[in-house]
Amino acid sequence: MLGMCSMVCRLLAFLVALLALTSCAGTGTALHNSTKAFTPVSEMKKSDWGDPAELERTWQAARVRIPKPGGSYISTTMEELGSGLITRN
Repeated sequence: MLGMCSMVCRLLAFLVALLALTSCAGTGTALHNSTKAFTPVSEMKKSDWGDPAELERTWQAARVRIPKPGGSYISTTMEELGSGLITRN
């Protein structure tokens, strides 16, 4: 009976953690597509895929998360990271 109770407690703890993770995953991160403005297909050009300036623009806008002690993180872009404005504190 004690083993069954332990298993139920573990399962319950797992489900609570899973629920917490799924509820946090899409909120407050601004990483989901609802915050983005995409180029209409009619305005896309094949040359954009290989254009060095376009590739650099896309790379500089890429989101970066830098882990910090205690489980938090710094959310920034490659451009900000390269500018030296981001500090470890």
